Amino acid sequence: MNQFSIIKKTGIKMPSLTSMSVVLIAAICFFSQPSFSESGLTATEVTIGMSNVLTGPTAALAIGMKLGAEAFFEKLNKDGGVAGRK
Repeated sequence: MNQFSIIKKTGIKMPSLTSMSVVLIAAICFFSQPSFSESGLTATEVTIGMSNVLTGPTAALAIGMKLGAEAFFEKLNKDGGVAGRK
């Protein structure tokens, strides 16, 4: 007895390839929408964001990355920023 005979006996209907394709395309369209955030670039400054986990089991690694990024950007700003923007 294989998996398909079990499905036949229980009356479970497998979704068709067409319906699965429609769901997949809808999910891709939904999740690929652009975010509507501000650019973070003005005449005098550049705003940079970072997505990071600061709590839990991986916090030690993430906090180190955050501190490293802050130190780098502090030095970068002391040296004049990026194209004069800080």
